[in-house]
Amino acid sequence: RSIEASILSEANRIATELDSANLDYDLYVERASGGLRRAEFIVYAGIDDVKKVIKESSEWAPLRIAIKQSWRSKIKFPSGQFSALPKSRPIIVGIDPGMSVGLAILDLRGDLLLLKTMRRASRSEIVEEILNHGYPVIIATDVSPPPKSVVKIANMFDSRLLVAKYDMKAEEKKRIVSEYEEVKGIRVESSHERDSLAAALKVYYRTKNLIAKAKARAEEAGLSREVDRIVSKVLRGTPISLAIEEILSEKAEEIEAREIKYAELRRELRRANRYIRKLNEKVEELEREIERYRNLLKEREAEIDKLRRRIEVLEDRRNLEIEVDRRISIRDVRIRELEQQLSKERWRIELLKSQMRQLKSFNQDISGVELTVISSLSKERVDSLYNGNVLGEVLLALDASGASASVLKRIKELGFRAILYRGSPPPKEFLEAAKEEGIPVASLERYRILWRGIEPLIPTEEALELLASLSEETPSTSREMKVDVTSIIRSYRLSLMKAKAEQREVESS
Repeated sequence: RSIEASILSEANRIATELDSANLDYDLYVERASGGLRRAEFIVYAGIDDVKKVIKESSEWAPLRIAIKQSWRSKIKFPSGQFSALPKSRPIIVGIDPGMSVGLAILDLRGDLLLLKTMRRASRSEIVEEILNHGYPVIIATDVSPPPKSVVKIANMFDSRLLVAKYDMKAEEKKRIVSEYEEVKGIRVESSHERDSLAAALKVYYRTKNLIAKAKARAEEAGLSREVDRIVSKVLRGTPISLAIEEILSEKAEEIEAREIKYAELRRELRRANRYIRKLNEKVEELEREIERYRNLLKEREAEIDKLRRRIEVLEDRRNLEIEVDRRISIRDVRIRELEQQLSKERWRIELLKSQMRQLKSFNQDISGVELTVISSLSKERVDSLYNGNVLGEVLLALDASGASASVLKRIKELGFRAILYRGSPPPKEFLEAAKEEGIPVASLERYRILWRGIEPLIPTEEALELLASLSEETPSTSREMKVDVTSIIRSYRLSLMKAKAEQREVESS
């Protein structure tokens, strides 16, 4: 009992401290025979402000005072449902305050809209639940005097607070609720729900006739659409006739205000029409201006296209001129290069001519049989000798390995009397055909080659040996070879006589 009394004393002290600090709160208690078994304050302030006023107890204190922060410290306004249920829907709310709050909500026809128990509910949670179903015109409780939390909720809604003149006994509450349960087919789950519903039903039964009378008078006055507003005023304590007059006055004021608003709207509409006409005229003027600019733009675009084509032609012409200049420049550079190369080649030719003259003058006393050199004995190479490239009567083939017997006739037509070869000998068929044609064939390895300038030749003595040896090998053509030898000897004697004459001229000079 001493602890219960201490809890009651401490709760009174905390309430006094909160009142002194002007902090809004709700107090829920659990009563006991010696005082209070438990007390819970819901303070609508920041936790720092609360801790400045109330100090938490230590773990070893006989009473435990704990401060905890709740994140539902503000009203969370209902969403879509409440927007469809403004003040025009009046309701009667019954509240049974305590650690577990019983909440019952009735409409003006006595139908139950809500019946629930809310454990440790804050004031904001209760207000939110009420707003989800309508706007209270009467808030009822069966506790006398009413708790501060209920009074504050009634003040928040500017609702009429009705309190039983005496505490209803449990039997009376059960009777009222059980009769309602049978009629409406509902079931009450807890004592908190029963007490809140009993308080709401008690008020509804007390005001039922008044509500019916107010509805009838409202319909007689032609205010059937304003029944809820009239009943709300009547339930707040306004007489029926005065409530009807106030509604009529409000409707008249609304009509007058509506007419004033309508006149203002008509004036505003006329001003708007004039402004719209001016805007339309301005739009038409701007459209004409736009059309003019469009035509001008088309002309400019056509002119731009023409100039663009002109630019393309000029660019093509310029590119052509650039290309011509480039090619001319390349040609001039090439001409200069060729001229330089030609000058070098001319200088080289003159140098070679000079060297040839020197070689000829140096080797003038060399005599012998001149050779006509050919790379191979192919038909193409032999045919090329028809162009006048024959120097002597002896043909020297640098490669006779692929010689064909078909070229012997051409060789003989060109006047060649003998064939020398270097390296591998010609095929056997070629040798046999040459023998039949009377053209001797021999290897170059047995003879020396001398140069008279750029002309290759075989010394006369060796040429005589060659022809003599070949004449022995080819007796069928010895007469022809004798003629050849005679011509060779004759040319050899002439060369000797010419050399002696030149020597005398040198000595006499």
